[in-house]
Amino acid sequence: MPLAHPESFIFAPMRKLMTTAILFGMAFSLFYCSPKNSEEQVQTNVYPIEDSLQVMTTFPAEVDESSGLFYASNGIWTHNDSGGGAELYNVNTTAPEVLSRRIILNAGARDWEEMADDSTYLYIGDFGNNKGKRRDLTIYKLPHHLLQSDTTSITAEKIIFHYPDQERFDAGAYNHNFDCEAMIAVGDSLYLFSKNHENERCRLYSLPNSAGKYEAQLKSEFDTDGLITAADYDPQSGVLALLGYNVYKKVGKWQNKPFVWLIDSIPGNDFFSGNAVRVNLGFEQQTEGICFGEDGQLIISCEGEGNGFGALYSFHYIKWLK
Repeated sequence: MPLAHPESFIFAPMRKLMTTAILFGMAFSLFYCSPKNSEEQVQTNVYPIEDSLQVMTTFPAEVDESSGLFYASNGIWTHNDSGGGAELYNVNTTAPEVLSRRIILNAGARDWEEMADDSTYLYIGDFGNNKGKRRDLTIYKLPHHLLQSDTTSITAEKIIFHYPDQERFDAGAYNHNFDCEAMIAVGDSLYLFSKNHENERCRLYSLPNSAGKYEAQLKSEFDTDGLITAADYDPQSGVLALLGYNVYKKVGKWQNKPFVWLIDSIPGNDFFSGNAVRVNLGFEQQTEGICFGEDGQLIISCEGEGNGFGALYSFHYIKWLK
């Protein structure tokens, strides 16, 4: 169990003051960018910048590694990365508060990275694979309606899979193309979007959405020019959103520059054959979760870094589609 964050022991008035200050700092960071320095790896491609990001709220201390996001009728659900237990958190979108939680009884949480839903079931991806060594890649499947009930614990079905094209499991951390943090559920299939540390491209794989053991099917590949960390698909508009970031070094520290790929006019389920536009986000954070909200809104989560707090951001994406 993670240690309690020191912030949780602060009296309520001071905590409110700290939260206000953090929100102000995050909002300020959206419009201020540090000067470039000689250590920074300048990108060769130039993309438009989304400069209207809004800070919705910070996360409470127990949700310090928000990774997946799911937008439901009773609010936003998220989970921690490898640093938390097998729990889902229903979080307040206007204050750092957990409204309710669900424990997945028969699940481990080795490296939870993503959630996807098809309106009947919710899928949780335990397939983070930074070191490229995992042979226990698992997706947990649970009934959607249990998030709306008073149930506090859930037993999930399991979908276990492996990649058809992974031959080596000893390439070393961040030196391979078999990590994954992004998934969507469409029809009777799950679609996985790889996080390629080696070449910063993205492979699309598919799996059946029923419990069992499978070899994922490699469908296609796309040059995302960065690392993909989350995905969501809006069946109403037919838009796919891929979240990611570019990593560079500044003043001796690794930093992340996030972006979103928006893909529409998709023929069938050939997701990489639609019209694609990339938009860079005007701040530096480790962005890990994305979901569609209401009225053309995209919601993004970032992890807490160091002694900071994770947060939810939003912006309207329609203007970027041609």
